Amino acid sequence: MSYKNIYSIKKEKFDFLLILFSAMLCVPFSVFSGFTDIYFTLSFLMMSSIYLISNSNLNKKSIKVLTVSFSIMILFSLIYIGFDLGYVHSLIIQLVYLTLMIAIYLYFTSATRLESAKPIFMKIIIFVSVVTIMAFLGATFKIIPFPMRTIGGYDIGYNFLFGGVSMKGFYRPQWYFSEPSYLGFFLGFAFLFLKKQYWIKYRIVKLALVFIAGVLVFSMTFYFSMIIGLISELIIIRITRFMNPMNLSKVYLVSFVIISAIYITQLNKVGKVFFSDYSTSFINRKNRIDLSLATLKKMNFWELSVGKGTGFISIDKTRKMAESDSYIRTLIENGAIVLIIYLFIIYYFLRNNPSLLLYTLVALSSVVVLETPFFMLIILLAGESGKKIPHKIQLVT
Repeated sequence: MSYKNIYSIKKEKFDFLLILFSAMLCVPFSVFSGFTDIYFTLSFLMMSSIYLISNSNLNKKSIKVLTVSFSIMILFSLIYIGFDLGYVHSLIIQLVYLTLMIAIYLYFTSATRLESAKPIFMKIIIFVSVVTIMAFLGATFKIIPFPMRTIGGYDIGYNFLFGGVSMKGFYRPQWYFSEPSYLGFFLGFAFLFLKKQYWIKYRIVKLALVFIAGVLVFSMTFYFSMIIGLISELIIIRITRFMNPMNLSKVYLVSFVIISAIYITQLNKVGKVFFSDYSTSFINRKNRIDLSLATLKKMNFWELSVGKGTGFISIDKTRKMAESDSYIRTLIENGAIVLIIYLFIIYYFLRNNPSLLLYTLVALSSVVVLETPFFMLIILLAGESGKKIPHKIQLVT
């Protein structure tokens, strides 16, 4: 192997580590909470974005994406600032996050880079799963110390090597995420991604590890969304001869939008049927949605189109709780136009894996990760998951 190839491989590994580190400086992670200043973080994220864009293989398509994306960002920013909508501090953070998300996309427009990163992503999945299982066992049997610490406004047990564990009646691992539900979302996403990687070694063992870790998080996001995802797998087996994956993904997207609209307007009935006898976070989420619905009813056509401004929910004096549904939060703060764009992005990247698409659509109803570099990274890495990894790359998995 030539020196040039060795340098290229090392540089790609460095770039991927930079992307991971940058993503973990953002929501929904809490690993650096209390250690970094917000202005330092935002400055670092902007420098990372500039570096990634400058090292991207830009072509006509990527330049068009870059131009359109920044044009939309500038337009909406001018609207929010000009009409005094939302909260400027939140808008700045959102713009930095979106810039990094675009940079990550542009960097991975190279198919070679994307396929080279997937084996590393798979190793990270297994590592997080093993650490999650160890954290649960270590906390439950008092083998691993998890001293109490306040992170992101929550009192949790925290170990620098194993991350956090929520202590509400029983131990719920959350790794370096802000809450267990985010870890549950990631593990469910990872399981359905790995399930399609038929060529990897010890696939069944790896799937078992991820699934066990997900179960031990005790997250309704994982349980409910995973059931939906697995039911989708059964549907695919039945109709694969009549409908290709992309057409099925279109059906899932349209069906999800319709069912979600019905679900939101019938929350009381849903609660009585499915959650009346269980101690879950449903009631809390329902209360948040009720507050959001009250806001939506007062919004005019213009506000429904462009939103009430980034950060509006955090400064709205009529509510005491934030919104845990990514779609409702986006609709209120950024409007229907931006929400439709996000739904298209999710469909575009995950359209070849209908089960993962449906899982993601459902799970985003309970975790707010839609506008984060973490989310852009994982849907990019999971995209085209039915495509076999080249032989040379397989050897490193």
